[in-house]
Amino acid sequence: MKHISIGNLALLEKTCIDKKKLATNLLRNFVAQYFKAGIFHADPHPGNIMVTEDSKLCMIDFGQVGHLSEELKVQLSTALLALLQKDMDLYIEVFMDIGSIPMDSKQEALKLALRETLEKFRGIPIERIDPRRAFFDMMKVARDYHLILPRDLVLLGKSFTTIMSMARQLDPELDLQVMIAPFARSLFLESFSKERIYHLAREGSWHLSNLLAHGPREARQILKKLLTGKIQVSLRHVELENFANELDRSSNRLALSIILAATVISSSLVLMARIGPLWKDTPVLGILGYLFATIMGIWLAIGIFRSGRL
Repeated sequence: MKHISIGNLALLEKTCIDKKKLATNLLRNFVAQYFKAGIFHADPHPGNIMVTEDSKLCMIDFGQVGHLSEELKVQLSTALLALLQKDMDLYIEVFMDIGSIPMDSKQEALKLALRETLEKFRGIPIERIDPRRAFFDMMKVARDYHLILPRDLVLLGKSFTTIMSMARQLDPELDLQVMIAPFARSLFLESFSKERIYHLAREGSWHLSNLLAHGPREARQILKKLLTGKIQVSLRHVELENFANELDRSSNRLALSIILAATVISSSLVLMARIGPLWKDTPVLGILGYLFATIMGIWLAIGIFRSGRL
């Protein structure tokens, strides 16, 4: 049976394959990988997806595969539903919950940056949104604010944007919302099922029992070390080295400025007192002092201008 690359649109037309149906099958296949299986092809470029003459999809080269935990799948389904319902506040909260935010991160500034990024796509029909641009814009915000995202979430984003681009080439009128919404709603409702609640309760009870079993002993050990003075506290100053370097540089510039000022004053006194040796009735030491002060003053000014801090 002949296999055709899904990116070879001209050959697909010659074989009379229904491209709209193929686009729908492609998107459904990957949405099922993301939300149902929790394992997906992370490098689905056109060379890795083949089509048979009877319109079946064949995937090759599973060298890069992504995995989604149950918790991450629920978070993603909630985020997608928020996007589809234009609930930007909920989407931002879920996005920040998925990513690990550094302690020194400005959360309000991060929320504002995410909101500004999403506002660019507000009011645009979902079929006209470029998924690559949306993904890269969100990744830029994450990088700018040092948001640490799970590796598999980044792989999913790259995989999804590639699949969307291929599906749009096959069917420019593809309705993404109709395709994704049922999967997202189904997964969201499953998070409130009796089975999941029972699983969470069982997992929580195990952690609680483990804490009750080992907590008192560990607390006793900590208290014993505290009473015997064996508790050690380590402090790490973040970027203190840069502050010390800047303070040292400023001190050096101040010291040089004082030396230059003293040189100018002493040279002036030498010229006024006409202290030898003399050259053409002019004190040589005074001239040398002025020359030294001029050269060092220009060098200091150049250094200040280059630093950009006046």
